[in-house]
Amino acid sequence: MQAAGGRVIAGEAVAVQAARPEGRGRVGTYAPAAARVVAASLVFLGLLHVLFGESLTRMLPVWSDGGPPGRPVWTPVMGALLAGAAGLSLARPDSRRATLLLAAVLLLPVLFVQLPRAVMSGRVDHEWLNVFKWLAMASGPLVIAAARPRDGSRWRDRIVDTGAASAPWLVGLFMFHSAVQHVQHAEFVAQLMQPWMPWRHFWVFFAAAALASGGVGLVVPRTARLAALLASLMIFSWFWLVHLPRMLIAPTGPVGWSEMGESLAFAALAFLLAARAEHRDPGVPGPRR
Repeated sequence: MQAAGGRVIAGEAVAVQAARPEGRGRVGTYAPAAARVVAASLVFLGLLHVLFGESLTRMLPVWSDGGPPGRPVWTPVMGALLAGAAGLSLARPDSRRATLLLAAVLLLPVLFVQLPRAVMSGRVDHEWLNVFKWLAMASGPLVIAAARPRDGSRWRDRIVDTGAASAPWLVGLFMFHSAVQHVQHAEFVAQLMQPWMPWRHFWVFFAAAALASGGVGLVVPRTARLAALLASLMIFSWFWLVHLPRMLIAPTGPVGWSEMGESLAFAALAFLLAARAEHRDPGVPGPRR
């Protein structure tokens, strides 16, 4: 009876494994859907920049002194580039070139605008938050590309592998710095929550602790998968509890919509990190990257 029962259990395990794509665990099965959510969210954010002509997500800085000549044109142009590159990645799900183009579009304003501005500020505050945010977002397409078929280009493979390996560190850094910002600007963050929510200041500090611990957990191999899954769930909950209600209060304004797009993109990115961590875990069969 035991032997027969063992054969039944083994048969069920083989059937479950056969139902999944090679090398994927339970989380990895849904990774392609998460990759589409990342790309679709970036298309949405790009179109918002075009429609409203404002740097809603701080993809480009907001200058209080008016900024350099031609600045008003930058936002819709970058929005169009972002929407186009993300749409191409969405339309060509097996192309590494498309995801590399999307990563380049996301990195462009960081390297040439955000980073110099943050360095010149002489302080580690919201200027660096934007740098860390868009560096983390730019790592998303590289994580997606790492799961796509290699195309024989060594330099592309090297960029993708390096970028995907750095993604947990970049997302973790962004989360940790966001936690610091939650503590430093607790009163402001509390005002983002709905009036019906009790203990708003408690939830601000709870979120800060969760962000900090999650950011650290992403870079620890033993906790990376769980930390990424919990981070994805946490950010996705903010979509419903914070950002969607803010959009409903002012549905004709751009702020709530942009916050919803960002939260979906980062929730899906964290899920992709969980799938990558699962894929690299020795307990998951299949080739490692």
